[in-house]
Parts: sequence; C-alpha cells; structure tokens
Amino acid sequence: MLPFDDDLINGPSDGLKDPIGRIHEASGHVDAILGYRRLFDDCARADIATPFVLNLSASTVHRDHTNKVLAGSVGSGLRAGCDAVAVHVNVSSKFESSMLAALGAVGEECDQAGMPLLAIMYPRREDNGRDDNYMDLKERDNGAYTELIQHCVRIGVELVPRHAALEG
Repeated sequence: MLPFDDDLINGPSDGLKDPIGRIHEASGHVDAILGYRRLFDDCARADIATPFVLNLSASTVHRDHTNKVLAGSVGSGLRAGCDAVAVHVNVSSKFESSMLAALGAVGEECDQAGMPLLAIMYPRREDNGRDDNYMDLKERDNGAYTELIQHCVRIGVELVPRHAALEG
C-alpha cells in the first residue's frame, strides 16, 4: 500500500508535491493507495485504476497531531467509488478513547455497507508538545516495544468487524 496521507498532516513536501507522478512511478509495485478525497478524485481523473483506501481520519502538525478526528464518512467513500476506508488510532494518546469510539462507529457502518475497513494503529502519545512514537522504548527494550505493537494490532483486530476487515 502506498500511503499519501502525510500531505494533509504536514503539507506537501518532497515526493508529496506530485502524488500522481509518484503513483505512476510506483505503478505495478503497489496493491493500493491510501489518501484523502482530493487525491482519490485526482487519481480518477488520471485514469489510475489502483484500488484506493480513503482515510477518514485526519489531523495536522499545527495542533494536536495525535488527535485524529473523523473528516469523512463511509457513505462518502461508497458514493465516490473507493475500494475501502481507513481510520487512524494513536494508542496511548490522551485522545485514544475518542479515536477508538470513531473506529468502532466506522466499523459498524462498514459492516452494514459491506465496505472494507483498514485500522491504522500506531503506538503514539504526547510528550511536551511533541509526538512520542516510543522509539526510546524500542531502543531500550525491544521486547516491550514488540508487545506494545502487538497490543495495537490486537485492538484493531478486535474493533474491526470481520466482514469489514481489509484482508491483505
């Protein structure tokens, strides 16, 4: 999967300035594209047939980056013709409970609509105004870091209805 959701988070930079060009370069090497609605529309206009996963959750680096909020809906993904939707959860963030609620609600909608759902699960929290992705834990205690990653995966597995799971 080729992720193109960082341009909303950080603003376009480097390889994100021309996503359609990058997608053409990667053609034949990726099985799906992850992005937001504008990119989906641009891909459709460029006749790119690679399956598209519409990211429904968003934040920016300008404020509360760890707080992913719903910025789209299953219905909009269905109407646009997207192949799946995604919801991002930062496990251990102070905003975790609202992100889990959003994942659960979107999972129910996906289950009812027959839309596949990708749960993007990160171990990420806030630390003095910055993101903490637990890299210090990874360096100090790789076993504990692995357990944290496994817990993130397990949460996603538990909250995504089986019929809506994006198999890969």
